[in-house]
Amino acid sequence: MGLGEEVMGFEEEVMGLGEEVMGFEEEVMGLEEEVMGFEEEVMGLGEEVMGLEEEPIQTVDLKLLPEAVSRCFRSAAGPISTSVM
Repeated sequence: MGLGEEVMGFEEEVMGLGEEVMGFEEEVMGLEEEVMGFEEEVMGLGEEVMGLEEEPIQTVDLKLLPEAVSRCFRSAAGPISTSVM
């Protein structure tokens, strides 16, 4: 193999390595975009948590609970027929 052929072989190898590096750069850019997406998602969740923390704590009067439960069962059961067959 002559020197010219050897140089051409190295040039091809270098070009191949350059393409490989470009592929890695694209992959890294894709990962950076993915990380940015996760950061935005985490920030959104943080804002949501902060919003929940700002909401007033609601209390329930336990004396009203039996009536509320019975209303739920009545509405779920539908109309109750009291007629005797």
